[in-house]
Amino acid sequence: MASDEPPPDPLWPPFPETSYDDWRQRVAGELGEEGLAILTTSTLEGIAIAPLYAAGQVEEPLPVPAPAVVGRPWEPWMTYGDADPARIGEAIRRDLALGLEGVWLRCDEASRSGLDSDWEEASARVGLGGLALATSDDLAEALASAPLERLGVGLEAGAQALPAAALLLAAAERLGHPPAALRGCLGADPLAALATGEALPLADLCQELGSLGAWCRQHAPGLCAARVGTGPYVDAGADSVQEVAYALATGNEYLAALGTAGLGPADAAAQILFVLEGGRDLYLQIAKLRAARTLWAAVLRAWGVAGEPPAMRLHVRGAWRTVTAYDRWGNLLRGTVEALAAVAGGAEAVTLPPYDQASGGDGERAHRLALTTQLVLRDEGQLHRVADPAAGSWYVEALTRELAGRAWEGFQRLESSGGMGRALTVGVVAGQVEEASQRRREALANRQLPVVGVSSFADPAEELPAARAEPSTELLAARRERLRQGRRHQQGAALEKLRQGATRAHHPGPELAAAAIAAARGGDTLGQLAQALERRRPDARGPHLPRWRDAEPFETLRRRVQRRPPEERPSLPLLRLGDPGDTAAGAAFARRLLAAAGLRVRELPSGAAEVAASPGASPPPAVVLVAPDGEVEALARAAAAARRAGSRWVLAVVARPPAGGGDEEAAVDHWLYEGCDALGILADLLRHLEVAG
Repeated sequence: MASDEPPPDPLWPPFPETSYDDWRQRVAGELGEEGLAILTTSTLEGIAIAPLYAAGQVEEPLPVPAPAVVGRPWEPWMTYGDADPARIGEAIRRDLALGLEGVWLRCDEASRSGLDSDWEEASARVGLGGLALATSDDLAEALASAPLERLGVGLEAGAQALPAAALLLAAAERLGHPPAALRGCLGADPLAALATGEALPLADLCQELGSLGAWCRQHAPGLCAARVGTGPYVDAGADSVQEVAYALATGNEYLAALGTAGLGPADAAAQILFVLEGGRDLYLQIAKLRAARTLWAAVLRAWGVAGEPPAMRLHVRGAWRTVTAYDRWGNLLRGTVEALAAVAGGAEAVTLPPYDQASGGDGERAHRLALTTQLVLRDEGQLHRVADPAAGSWYVEALTRELAGRAWEGFQRLESSGGMGRALTVGVVAGQVEEASQRRREALANRQLPVVGVSSFADPAEELPAARAEPSTELLAARRERLRQGRRHQQGAALEKLRQGATRAHHPGPELAAAAIAAARGGDTLGQLAQALERRRPDARGPHLPRWRDAEPFETLRRRVQRRPPEERPSLPLLRLGDPGDTAAGAAFARRLLAAAGLRVRELPSGAAEVAASPGASPPPAVVLVAPDGEVEALARAAAAARRAGSRWVLAVVARPPAGGGDEEAAVDHWLYEGCDALGILADLLRHLEVAG
């Protein structure tokens, strides 16, 4: 009886079958019984990353729900934060031709504080960080050419989400776009505003969020009221487990606020957009988004949503903390990785920052490339063709399960302590983020987390471009004058109705939002709307979460060096103790490490017996020594000779740090090796070289 199996191909014989146990035995034979431990690494979240994932070694995958968008591509969005609405309008018109499908409008500090630009107390804050928003005219000017019937729009107005949303809706109607035709997010996110350390009437803001959601449910089904933004936590150093836990806890509180306004859990979930941050680790970020979608479905089931819960509405932003000021073109590649992770993780929309976000300088070109990156991935890469491309990867499935389990535990701890609002107020979140931030800073300092172009492979000759100009005093004066003139013609009837009706206790539904929108239609300003809402005195305030970027500590050192003229910048002599071939790797390592602080290296003559200055010249203040691997004693002797010759600071490159204890080894101030505290050593060196901070 003939076999059903095809005969073996003599040109391509089958590989021998190898089991996971076979592989483990081979590792033990090569590396000893501790081989797996040697090969296992760990993320900053404490998640162990095994060297190999195989069938039978991974738990059953989590049932990750389908993303909110299936069968069509994700949407590329951009953020606009110019002080002048006319310039925002020009940028939107330009980007529409490049495939833009959504805009985030970021308000300035004065607007976020509920201040009109012509008020005295707003004078120092107008135009800082965003659009100087005061009236619906400003938004009408910014969106005059925007096809709002197909272009998504979102607001970033901090604690002033309801007044800003009212102005946006009034402006859209003036431009011929009724509320029912709009789509996007009105951006109510009081807990994110609380994370900035500002004292807020949190209960009132949550009630405004609920009212705005109830109004959208009735009149603008394409809009959602609430935004769960994790930027304040990630920008302060939170890890991926914390980010998911905080997003769940925030979304849970917003479900409660929307429920108070009369929305059921499923309708309330439709009013919440999650805006999570990207990150540097492709697979960890994919797992993070898959875990977030899975856990949000569990939260909705706990709220009693019957059947399959609605999918998490997920928008991903390129992380601010990962961009660099130096070597800023590398940010294009970082954005590509973050967009790839976002799409593979199930995002329905993605916002990438311009590559010059941290440095300024290129403006329009940087905006264009941020959009083009997404279009290449979508239209040429066809990334959207598979709904969950990471499904079935043993590594990603294991990472998703582990991250989800830890995030769920964090979420439960937050809920048991009183919820996200209380955790922010009493400092629980700040304490957790500070711990994660410290772990991250240490990993960056020793370059376990390298920043390419900054902490590794830096170009010490690179100069920063000119910074983007702040809003001119003439522009701000003109805007204040226009507002003062417009205010003369405003009618106060609708505003007075809002003031009289804002009793809070009698507004469980959409009435409060409706009154604010009516006042905005009548021409009242953001500041007037904020005052008329008659919010109670602040009832919540928590510690400020400081923002910082991964590259900043090293960039600060390089800026210190570059304050000097090029001819006055330090250049360290390097001496090789041995054959050039045996010391090439160590010399290259020293150059790369010192370049992170903008320091150059010049080689001394090969074979020099000791480090000495030219006759009549001062000895170099610092010197770098390199020897073949393992020759610590030779380095120690050369260091002692350098001391005798007058050099006051000695750095020596080794494969691993010596045990120490010898008298001659004490002549070396810092040993340079892979994993050393590069940031601390460079800062110490600059102090020795008297490079001012």
